[in-house]
Amino acid sequence: MSNPIVLKSPMARADLASCHAYIGERSLEAAVRFRLAVEATFAALARMPNTGALFEVENARLIGLRCTCVKRFRNHMIFYRPIDHGIEVIRILHAARDVAAILEVQE
Repeated sequence: MSNPIVLKSPMARADLASCHAYIGERSLEAAVRFRLAVEATFAALARMPNTGALFEVENARLIGLRCTCVKRFRNHMIFYRPIDHGIEVIRILHAARDVAAILEVQE
């Protein structure tokens, strides 16, 4: 069996860089732990894409969207869709943000 696929949207890449930088301003070690936790969560989701909870949004472009928290960083949420042989990561957002509003304007 080949490795599962993890596709990251441009917005997900930007979110990841932003979260990493924000955490890194306070602690470089925590930023490294965050990045490793995100990658581990991506890998686990890619192996079992339906484990995240369905996340209902009115944005028709996001039908089938799922959500899970980053392991050990529970305030950071990964929004993704299952694809053949893996996942497509749509966004990585902090739970304190207005997640519903952000996702409603997602292209």
